[in-house]
Formats: sequence, structure tokens, C-alpha cells
Amino acid sequence: MKTHPVSAGRACPCCKTSEFVVPKMLLIGAESPDPERAGYQRSSQFAVDEIEPPYVASAPLQQFIEGCYCNRCGRGFVPDHAIKPSILRARKQ
Repeated sequence: MKTHPVSAGRACPCCKTSEFVVPKMLLIGAESPDPERAGYQRSSQFAVDEIEPPYVASAPLQQFIEGCYCNRCGRGFVPDHAIKPSILRARKQ
């Protein structure tokens, strides 16, 4: 797993400022849900198989990712560079 200043210069997707953003370990899903299941459209949630491998820890800690947290909004988020490009493209459509 990469260690880096993940929050450096990262703006919160909600308030669009980086002033209140700090690094934080986030718990994400174990795997993407089956698209046939109801509620699979989850634009603000991620799973381990949607994150670039260098950013995923070894088992049993693979669901914890070094992400960002906005102390102003109370919202955690994963920086775009840690998300697989195919997932980013699909979610921005």
C-alpha cells in the first residue's frame, strides 16, 4: 500500500475547499455489488476492487484505505488518483 500525503491539496467534493481536509483511514466495501441487485448505483461509495492495487492494504486490512476527510462537511472521500480509471469514467457518465 502506498503511503503518501493523500490529503495534500485535495478539495472536498462537497464544499470544494481543501482548507478543512485531513488524511483519514476509511472503511470501504469488500467488493462491488452485483449490478442485478437493487440499489447497486452508488456514486458515493467504493469497494476494494474499484481501487488501484497500490492503494489497497494486504488482507485482512484491505477494506481500509488511506483517504481524506473534510472536518467542515463531515464527509470522507477517496482521491481520484486512487480509483481505477474505468470506475471514474463509468461514474462520470
